[in-house]
Amino acid sequence: MSNFAVNALWLFCASLQAAIAYRMWQRKNYRDYPLFFAYTLEQLVRFAVLFYCYQLHLQTNYFHAYAGFQAIEAILQIGVVCELFSDVFRPYEGIRQIGPSILRWASVFFLFSAILVAAYSTGADSYKYLGQMFAMERSVEIVQAGLLLFLALASSLLALEWKWQTLWIAFGFGLFSGVNLIAYTIRFQFGMSSQHQLSLLSNSAYAVAVLCWVRAFYFLPEESGPAGQPPAQWDVHSWNRALLQLLRR
Repeated sequence: MSNFAVNALWLFCASLQAAIAYRMWQRKNYRDYPLFFAYTLEQLVRFAVLFYCYQLHLQTNYFHAYAGFQAIEAILQIGVVCELFSDVFRPYEGIRQIGPSILRWASVFFLFSAILVAAYSTGADSYKYLGQMFAMERSVEIVQAGLLLFLALASSLLALEWKWQTLWIAFGFGLFSGVNLIAYTIRFQFGMSSQHQLSLLSNSAYAVAVLCWVRAFYFLPEESGPAGQPPAQWDVHSWNRALLQLLRR
């Protein structure tokens, strides 16, 4: 039953991501979100290769392919988060100028935190290499979830406006990263005994994230403009102009 559910989720997510890729290509959204588009295509290739190896029980090939795709996916996921930062800050020139510095220091902080967590953790996996891979995956999730949380807090404090697609892309990644971080932590502590249950949990969370991305590109609001933002308690545009004048001195 567990294997059937995982296979069904794989096929479900792949079908939806193919639809997302088609929609982005059709409406030229890949110009606004090139890294997210690349991530979507990578997920489709990943599905085709891993599903083939899994169905034919090619365990060694599956393991090496999984490790390779995980490395590519980690780079693309961090790239997508940086892309979201850029999109949120783009309308505000003053904030945009200090944005890269904020992102850089936030990345260093969360990366250092991830290294500390990995260094002081002890796993229960029998295979040392497998335990190291799970530790690496958890470290990536710490950085990604931390950056998304930082972006949400910063935009809330500054009353920044989000585009509809950016909001739902970020929400999907945040949900998936949070659940994945919990799953990797449990798996790292208890080893492969919890693999099937946690794999089903991770795949379910990813399916919900993909549904969020479908909503981002297929269910646009009737009125164009920012979505999901509370009324600003202060004039962010005036603050942005003051910051820009300060940076130009």
